[in-house]
Amino acid sequence: MLGVAAVSAPAAPSPPPNATLPARAEPGAMPETAAVQSHVLRPRSAGVARAARVVLDPLPAERLAAAQPRRTPGPLQVGVGRKVRSLGGFPETVALLDWESTPQGGKIAAVSIASPDALGVRVGLLVGKLPSAAILRFYATGSDTAVEVAGQTVLDIVDRNIRAGDLGDEGRTYWSPPVEGSESVLEIELPPGAETRGVEIALPQISHLFAPIHSRLAGERASGACNLDTTCHAAWDNESKAVARMIFSSGGSSYLCSGTLLNDKDTATSIPYFLGANHCISTQTEASTLTTYWLYRASACDSGSLYSGSTQLSGGATLLYQNVSTDTSFMRLNGSPPAGAVFAGWDSSLPATGSAVTGIHHPSGDLQKISFGTLTSYETCASVGGNNYSCSPAPSASADHYSVVWSGGVTEGGSSGSGLFLGTHYLIGTLHGGQSYCDTPDAPDDYGRFDRAFGAALYQWLNKTDLLVARAGTGSGTVTSATAGIACGADCSESYYQGESVTLAAVPAGGSIFAGWGGDCSGATASCTVSMSATRSVTAIFNSATVPAPPTITSIVRGATGATIRFTAPGDGGSPITGYTATCAASGQPPATGTGAGSPISVGGLARNVAYSCTLTAQNVAGSSAASSAVAVAARPKSIAPILMLLLD
Repeated sequence: MLGVAAVSAPAAPSPPPNATLPARAEPGAMPETAAVQSHVLRPRSAGVARAARVVLDPLPAERLAAAQPRRTPGPLQVGVGRKVRSLGGFPETVALLDWESTPQGGKIAAVSIASPDALGVRVGLLVGKLPSAAILRFYATGSDTAVEVAGQTVLDIVDRNIRAGDLGDEGRTYWSPPVEGSESVLEIELPPGAETRGVEIALPQISHLFAPIHSRLAGERASGACNLDTTCHAAWDNESKAVARMIFSSGGSSYLCSGTLLNDKDTATSIPYFLGANHCISTQTEASTLTTYWLYRASACDSGSLYSGSTQLSGGATLLYQNVSTDTSFMRLNGSPPAGAVFAGWDSSLPATGSAVTGIHHPSGDLQKISFGTLTSYETCASVGGNNYSCSPAPSASADHYSVVWSGGVTEGGSSGSGLFLGTHYLIGTLHGGQSYCDTPDAPDDYGRFDRAFGAALYQWLNKTDLLVARAGTGSGTVTSATAGIACGADCSESYYQGESVTLAAVPAGGSIFAGWGGDCSGATASCTVSMSATRSVTAIFNSATVPAPPTITSIVRGATGATIRFTAPGDGGSPITGYTATCAASGQPPATGTGAGSPISVGGLARNVAYSCTLTAQNVAGSSAASSAVAVAARPKSIAPILMLLLD
């Protein structure tokens, strides 16, 4: 298993045939292709002196009972959507914002919403207008810390939803991070010069969370007693750090699933690709609401108390691919994974039935658990309406799922989307659903096949390999790729899909020649095609060129108005000769020249009855040679034919 810099992972096991071995992320600053932290937990300043407060009626018991966990397919519901009618429109909400001046010369206002007996609250912020430089803070009443969000981040999330096709109010709603407790405060701060009329928002709904958000009392347990504590199984410690507890919202209600942080093969980046289930998140608007909880596990084996290093990451995700048949949801988190998280490895080959497998997940939203079992068969699963589905045995060539039976531990609601790992510690599937519970531990569970999703689309993001280009020799030049990526000088490395063909062209600079390829290219032609079936290294050799030696004139034949010069070619100075120039000069006459690619060369424009002296030079990319030794050309007398004609007359 390979991970981020904060983790000192043991050496990864050797991959099985056809497996992809992702590269460990490099230490140091995240490259620009990686996500940045968009929601930051910060200490609160004094904040506002006054905040408008809206208190909802207690949630009716029957609504809460209807949302409690049941043995039905689908994500585990942990929150109920509630309307906030007094803040349902822009005018009503804006009228409640009591703006105060900040010491820095800006403006600040706040509003709080309380939902009695809630264990947590998410606020749905409907955005009409919002200055990009605004700062939004979400916090529990009385808290000394707040999650701080830039206005531009909110606008970007809404824009992403709209570009994905959600043009309604749901797409224009930003869902706040979950705040623990029954009341959440939204604080908006504008910088100096920003106008309060540039804020047009509404808070028409919240999500009333009835499950623990992050904190947990020692000994408190949500899942069945037969589930196994991940912390007790040190061999799977790295994989456990790649699995996150997920909370997301849809239609105002909130749900819980599990997901896995995946590595790719590009060693230059640490892009937080995240794999879950399609029946959990299937739209961009849902992905935008995602909050993940990392290292959400016991502080010690079977302690029952939450590890103090557990971290909440808000900011949502960008949905890259979703598929119903393999129940795949593949995303890129909008925030960087927290310190301590690990990027999991994966295997795109087909495992054999009978293989030992391991699942790591959050059953019923509990502290992380682990299950051990056997991959018993291949199967095809299909929807039969809503979140219900049915599966039947199928040959591996057509199957889209695996059937798994556990020998230790089970899965429950909230485990959906979690990864299935081989004994080699590589991910091969994601949990769709099943019938295993503590009272039916031998009942099978169904996992969507990762290799199917990988072959259909995920390879585009995960299976890139590195092409490294270097330049050598005494000269200089550039190497460029026909497809975007390599422009060496400036950019001498790029990642390409596995199996992609990349054509490189070497162009020598003035005074240099291309002398040939080295590494994974060969030959002396200036073009080379590399097959990216693995990491490739290519060297282009450029040598400095010198001017040719002078040619040697062997004969000159004078014609009526010109001369034909024959010669032997000189040494080329390391670069092919591109041409020759002959020059014939005489006192009192303009020089006459002729050019050509080889012997002989003709020089025209010679005056009659005038003797000339001719020289020859050779040219290559480095310039022109010195002149050859001069050869005299005798004068050609003027014609006497007219005089003879006069005498005959």
